[in-house]
Amino acid sequence: VYKRQLFFLYIGMMFLLCSYNIFLAIGTKQKSNIFYGCYIFFLIMSMFYIKGYATNIIDLPWLAVHSNIFTSLMMIFLTFSIVYFTNIKEFSKTLFYLHYLILFFAVISLVLNLCHYVLLGNIIVVNISFIGGLWGLGIAITLIQNKVSLSNIFIFLGFMFFICGGIAHVCMIKGYINVNIFTENVFMLGSGVE
Repeated sequence: VYKRQLFFLYIGMMFLLCSYNIFLAIGTKQKSNIFYGCYIFFLIMSMFYIKGYATNIIDLPWLAVHSNIFTSLMMIFLTFSIVYFTNIKEFSKTLFYLHYLILFFAVISLVLNLCHYVLLGNIIVVNISFIGGLWGLGIAITLIQNKVSLSNIFIFLGFMFFICGGIAHVCMIKGYINVNIFTENVFMLGSGVE
């Protein structure tokens, strides 16, 4: 019961963060907030399926099998959000152009899942999530080296907690690290700190 309450508290906070970013995007007309709000929405959907709550609430067998569609959509919107928020093109052309590669494989994963090649789509999205996490760490290092404003660095470091949580979650799925109470919830912990 305690885990369930904690999970729904987390989902409530993420929903508030999603709503805040959507309203902020409407008010400021910044693309990064729209992309970030969409990313959080798909994060919520993904977490509902990862934790098994979605299949208890809604009986959609097709979506239960293809739930990594949400992860692919998360990667797409998160990548756009990072590119627009950090303006990485100013600091590193290489990191900027790498986002096209991440988007390409996220879209391939999405299409494969939609075309019922679920296993291959899931393998691609898990690996591209890991690569996306490393890409995000590279952006953080680049921003720090270029002495970007302290507030942007703190915001991005908060985001990096999520990336590290995501990397640990992917490593747990792939069997690189043991499953325990910490690794089961590291994804939620990272995005909560964010």
